Amino acid sequence: TKRVYERAARVLRGQDMDFRCVARTWVWLRDILAWYRQFNIARTAVYGHVGLVAADNHAHFLPASTGIGVAPADGGACGLELIAISDGRDSIHSSQAAGEQCSAFSYGSAFARAVLAPMPSGEALLVSGTAAIDSDGVSEHPGDVRRQIGATIQHIRSLVTEAGWTEEQIVSAIGYCKNPQVAGIFAEEWGSLPWPRIEIIGDVCREELLFEMEVMAADRERRRAGDQV
Repeated sequence: TKRVYERAARVLRGQDMDFRCVARTWVWLRDILAWYRQFNIARTAVYGHVGLVAADNHAHFLPASTGIGVAPADGGACGLELIAISDGRDSIHSSQAAGEQCSAFSYGSAFARAVLAPMPSGEALLVSGTAAIDSDGVSEHPGDVRRQIGATIQHIRSLVTEAGWTEEQIVSAIGYCKNPQVAGIFAEEWGSLPWPRIEIIGDVCREELLFEMEVMAADRERRRAGDQV
């Protein structure tokens, strides 16, 4: 994990950027359930080194993120993708707690619930991978696929609305399903959900969680001249 983030930092430096310019990450983890706690410890340490987390364990800024149990194609344990914005130090706004959910950092996961960032097509709301987790950080409806999916979608709707956006502005969604059976239930019961989306099979970060979803909302009317990504 540290090596992957260090490589990302070098790439950013080569473009005159740093992790404060990062709006969102995706982390692909082999056997996520076996070592997610260790991954979180390593990521928080890296973010402390680059100044996103203070020495007193206070988060100054965190990007939005999804961490999911999908193995990197090269056989490694950890893969990282990110969106970085050239003027991100001044233009990215991060919400640690949002909607019906507390800060993930409060229970050891260093990511924001959502980030507002300028994109080439306009301002965008980047919503992190969201699962059925309550306001105290506790998993909801363990093992109950239908109720977990319903709670996840409700959490996303609440977050989007609180941020001042609407569901009609959601332009993409990814549903992460623990197995094909979960994907089948999602398609059967939520097939009419009007968000452009795909489903991916992969473990969610807790054994009892079966479903997770991320979304992006966009508003072309908020476009700013000169934005670069």
